[in-house]
Amino acid sequence: MLVFQPRPGLGDLIWHLPLIRALAHRHGPVTLVTKPSTQADALLAHDPDVAGIVWFDRNPRQGTGYHDGPLGFPRLVSTLRKTRACCCVLLHHGASLAAAMRLAGIRHRYGYGYTVAQRTWLNRGPFLDRAVRFGEAFDQASAYAAALGFANLPEPSVRVDERALARVLARLQHLPRPFLALGVGAHGGKRQWAGERFAALATLQLQANPGTILVLGAAHEAGLVRAILAKTGPGSVHAVTGWALPEIVALLAEADVFLGNDSGLMNLRAACGRPAFGLFGASGPLRHSKMIRPIIPPEGARAGMNAITVQRVQDALQTGSASLD
Repeated sequence: MLVFQPRPGLGDLIWHLPLIRALAHRHGPVTLVTKPSTQADALLAHDPDVAGIVWFDRNPRQGTGYHDGPLGFPRLVSTLRKTRACCCVLLHHGASLAAAMRLAGIRHRYGYGYTVAQRTWLNRGPFLDRAVRFGEAFDQASAYAAALGFANLPEPSVRVDERALARVLARLQHLPRPFLALGVGAHGGKRQWAGERFAALATLQLQANPGTILVLGAAHEAGLVRAILAKTGPGSVHAVTGWALPEIVALLAEADVFLGNDSGLMNLRAACGRPAFGLFGASGPLRHSKMIRPIIPPEGARAGMNAITVQRVQDALQTGSASLD
């Protein structure tokens, strides 16, 4: 069985994990079709429910992926055909992706099917009601899980690699506790809290509760991380960029407190079973994990990231941190 999860974010993959695993428990280990940006190969390297990973290499913003451009669609058909799968579950509403499944010769084709265009190419229900398309992506996936008969799915979880944890602890052993990890990056500018505000928050935190600030970012966010460090007051502040994903998971599991944008790092922290303070100014708070502690503007979750003040975040961390001790 193929499970086709085409959304690009690491967080997207994480909150789909319970449904993917439920499908594997019903049908046997699955082959996951997903985008390289999800880092599924590192995250699920030893997951018994995932037999293999096939990359869906489409990047509409840049148009440089193997499945982009005029040849992208026939290449996708060829990629799916090479799997020799007889069954595919598409966790998305895209009609063209369903068409690629059909043209690849996949016999049993499942998907949301709430549009006429997609349902044309699918041949296995259940299909979702059209009203579902107005919900968030997570709500659509949850509705589909319920339609398939999967009730009360567990929260997403990821495994902490013990060897990676040992390496991380060795790196951090000389730094003072507590560790506050800041996930400063985000997929898309609308979900990005300003770097200046992260720097101001780090300074306040060190004044109120001396310890270590760990500023986490992907390799392409190294400039943002450096800028934040440059504007942070005196204290123990360290950049964490370009680390391998298993070590990032271990660090997130080990940190005493985590604060970040609505991002993959926030979802990873929650999937480690640790509370994650998340900044929600451009989207509604995620509800798939009780570990996510949303911080939203006074005007509401879609009032904009600039509406979340440093003092509001500081107050939430002070109150929340005390309750975690």
